Order: sequence, then structure tokens, then C-alpha cells
Amino acid sequence: MVTTRTRTYDINLAGIESVDGMPAYHLVLRPLHDPGRYRLRDLWIDTQSYAPRKLVEGLNFVKGPGTAVPWSVTFEQTGGASYIATETALAPTKLGRHHYSVVSIAFENVRPVDRFSYGVSSFVPDGTLILGEP
Repeated sequence: MVTTRTRTYDINLAGIESVDGMPAYHLVLRPLHDPGRYRLRDLWIDTQSYAPRKLVEGLNFVKGPGTAVPWSVTFEQTGGASYIATETALAPTKLGRHHYSVVSIAFENVRPVDRFSYGVSSFVPDGTLILGEP
């Protein structure tokens, strides 16, 4: 049973589809208002564990390159938790004068830790590559 105080999406079950060889519920989501804030468009949920397997969103980032294109996000299960495995732009992306026909972000060797052995703030990337997530 699902209950909500304010409706944000119209959600429909499109069927059961295979994601990486595993059956998943394919949900189609349509935001009822504010599509820039409510970005989910399709969601695949594992039929056994109910963990997310994949999603497609109308836009991924609110700042930086790739803000105006839809993205596909895949998940992996590690240590009983869901982690993002890849994020892939579903349309060409522009960064300054450069145009990229394919953009993909991959996360490797993701694992839980008890605590950081160094300060997270010690990593300072090139400012042009910073992507702002909501």
C-alpha cells in the first residue's frame, strides 16, 4: 500500500523487464508539477529485493555540464546497500565550446567504510568539472 499527503507524480507500472539479467518492475513516472525538481521519469525496481536497479531522469544535475539532458543511472548492490554504478547522458552534452556525443560517469570499487582516513574536503577538483546535485 502506498499513501501520500501531496501527489508529486503520476506513476504507472509498464511491466516487468530484465535489468542485467534480473527481473525488475518498470515504473513510468510523470511529475504533476515542477519537473525540474521532480526529475524521475522511469524507475526499475528489483522484483525480489525492491532495491533500485536503474532509473532515467529528466535531468541529472542542477549546476554544471549535463544539466539540460536526460540521464540513465544504474545501481549495484554492495554489502546490502545500493550504490550508483554509472550515470550516462542520454543526449549530447555541451561544456563551453566543447560538444560531447557520449558522456558517462562510472563509480568503481565503491564500498562502505567505518570512517574516512583523511579529510574529504582535501580533494579540490577543477571548477569547470563540478556537477551540482540537488
